[in-house]
Amino acid sequence: MRILYCANDPVPFPKGAGVRIEATVRGLVKAGARLTLVTPKVGKPEGFADSLEGIEHHQVAVGPGADPFIDRALRFRRGVEEWLGGQPWDIFWFRSPWEGWAAQRQKFRGLTVYEAHGFPSMELPHHFPALLDHPEFLGRLAFEEQTLLQMSRRVLTVSQTGLRFLGTRGVPKSKVAVLPNSALEESFLQPAPPPTPPLRLLYTGTLAPWQGLELLFEALLHVKNKLPVQLDLVGTRKGRWTRPLRRLAQQMRVRSMVHFSGPYAAHDLRGMLSQTHIGVAPLPADSRNTVQGCCPIKLIEFMAAGLPILSTRLPVVEELAKHDESAWLVRPNSPWALAQGLLRLAGDAELRQRLATAAQTRARQHFHRSTFEARLAEVLRTLD
Repeated sequence: MRILYCANDPVPFPKGAGVRIEATVRGLVKAGARLTLVTPKVGKPEGFADSLEGIEHHQVAVGPGADPFIDRALRFRRGVEEWLGGQPWDIFWFRSPWEGWAAQRQKFRGLTVYEAHGFPSMELPHHFPALLDHPEFLGRLAFEEQTLLQMSRRVLTVSQTGLRFLGTRGVPKSKVAVLPNSALEESFLQPAPPPTPPLRLLYTGTLAPWQGLELLFEALLHVKNKLPVQLDLVGTRKGRWTRPLRRLAQQMRVRSMVHFSGPYAAHDLRGMLSQTHIGVAPLPADSRNTVQGCCPIKLIEFMAAGLPILSTRLPVVEELAKHDESAWLVRPNSPWALAQGLLRLAGDAELRQRLATAAQTRARQHFHRSTFEARLAEVLRTLD
């Protein structure tokens, strides 16, 4: 079975999308697919390979990063059209309308699989607020998404929240496969000696507005005079998000408590995990997290590493970890609740250890890469 897998995200890359794409294409190849991966050609952080080793991987030139995002996305679409029209593919596997709409333009007659993890019509206004003044553009994107959902043989999502959202868009459950994110065996770390003070918090991943980092900064202000804390923000450090966060930390008088770094390759990040007291994911209750849904890969990595977790009581989080069993979950959108959670975990080493042990056990049982690959192989079998 010949698969053309196209994704408008760089690979390999530390961002959750990049990790998920690599897991998926390697899983498909392991299941017997003959796969060609097509991604945009972009600059990579130091320490990251230019392409995915061991996979037939081609990259489309989309222009410099300074060019408008939409221009680069449309150039990628044109590159995907060339690949679609060049060979007799059995399956076209894609992640967004940027590349997916190429199937419509090329009148592709094979099977299509839509990994519908995120919808640009919902997410782009977070990146570019001025788009809210252009409803006709967002409406066009929503139309493309809807058409692709209807035409695809299978649709993949990462959470039950995502499944419910797809239902509101008319996608029958029988067409959808729910495949949460996963962790490699090497992510399951042996317990390490407790790090020395100050209390070290770790956040990994994108610094996007839907991650709730502004709430976390305010929580740090609440505990500033009660607890010595260092927050390590390990992210992709995009300027349009990093600079405002730096200014906000300065304005809130918590800048000395926050360290921006990364992104790091997986083995370097594992070293940081072993020196961390608590993994944090302060997700707010916004439409991206509660309506569209997500599956925060950072939480699975924290669980696998045996870290106690502080996060918020959202359905997408509770699918991964339960309050007072495998994580400490607090009310969303509340800096005060986050602060109280920090104080609770900081003052109870036995609780931290209990949560960490249970989280690692749960990650091994439900979110190990082998489980993900088995589910993916089953999806592939349904396409025969």
